[in-house]
Parts: sequence; C-alpha cells; structure tokens
Amino acid sequence: MKDPVKLPQSKVSMDRSVLKAHLMNDPTDPFNRTPLKLEDVVEDTELKNKIEQFIQDRRRHRDSQGDVNME
Repeated sequence: MKDPVKLPQSKVSMDRSVLKAHLMNDPTDPFNRTPLKLEDVVEDTELKNKIEQFIQDRRRHRDSQGDVNME
C-alpha cells in the first residue's frame, strides 16, 4: 500500500489505486455499498506515515545486514 485513503462511511483504509479500480465498475463503498466518489475519500496520513516508517526501518535493517537486493 502506497497511498492509503480512508472511506468516509465505513471508515476502512485502503489503497487509492485499488479503490479507483473498484469505483470504475461500482460507484459504492466496497465494504458497505453506500454511494461513493473518489472525491469523498480522505487521505489516511497516519497510516501513510506508519508505512513510510516501516519501509525506512526495513531499509536500515537490510543495510546493516549487507543485503543489497531489496526493492
């Protein structure tokens, strides 16, 4: 997940690209079927920060282990 967004009705977080694909076929919240437009979602900055921190931690760990094949 690279661009997490929170759905306004179900309060579930999911990746924006996955949601875009879903909305092309069905303009509803995939978790409760309420009407939904991409403009209605809110960026989940807290989750995005946690993901970025996790990636940085993994890279530091990888670098300390001498493994150069992580991408």
